[in-house]
Formats: sequence, C-alpha cells, structure tokens
Amino acid sequence: MIKWLGGGNPKGGFKFTKSWTDKNGGQQGTGTLTIHGVSKELSFPYTVKKDGDWVTISGQVTMDYQNFSLPIIRSMAVMTVDPQLVVRFHVVGKVK
Repeated sequence: MIKWLGGGNPKGGFKFTKSWTDKNGGQQGTGTLTIHGVSKELSFPYTVKKDGDWVTISGQVTMDYQNFSLPIIRSMAVMTVDPQLVVRFHVVGKVK
C-alpha cells in the first residue's frame, strides 16, 4: 500500500469545510481530501451523537482513487481492485 501511494512517507489529509442539514433533516458535510499530492472536494452524509461530554461523528463517502492520480491496482493481470472505494469514518471525542 505504501508503494502504491508513492513510497517512503506518503502524506495526505482531510479538511472539513462545510456542514448543513438537508431537506430530510440529515447532516451533510463537505471537505477537501488530499492524497498523493492531489486535492479534491468531497460531500457526504454523516451523523452526530452526543452522550454526556462525548461526541461521536460517523459517516461514509464513495470516491474514485484514480481521481487522485493513483494507479489501478492489479495483481498478476488476474485480479483488479475496483477504483471506487467506500471510506467509512467513526470519530469519538470529548467536548472541552
């Protein structure tokens, strides 16, 4: 996987930039994902749950890794990994 991302010390990140409530009452978010030196804006649904001082944020987004200049993954010309990835996240933190 490290070799696929460019070797050595791959860098990436995500910056959450916008949040809104959709017409059905669900939370939607937008942010910028940077992988392999390429940045793309992604939008996705997410949920927020609060339990005392703890907050949990969960969601998922589907993305095409080819949009980040990453090569298609093939193994021995027999197996090919679908470039459409579903990235799931689950973050738990304590409110200050």
